[in-house]
Amino acid sequence: MEGKMDYILQLLEKMNSNIEALTNENRKLTSKSEVAHAKLEIIFEKGTQAFSEVMAKTKDVILVSFIEIY
Repeated sequence: MEGKMDYILQLLEKMNSNIEALTNENRKLTSKSEVAHAKLEIIFEKGTQAFSEVMAKTKDVILVSFIEIY
């Protein structure tokens, strides 16, 4: 009976160790994910601004071209 209890305690300690390792890995991955998400938000914002600027310039070129035709 004592042998079984020792075996069960070893299993519980191993499981607890694995849970702690997985929890730490989860924290690291969550942190990396949050950093990547923040970078993507910045890139998206800059891309949106650049697109708006290009569209505004394109509109101006089209308008000037249209005025020159007439």
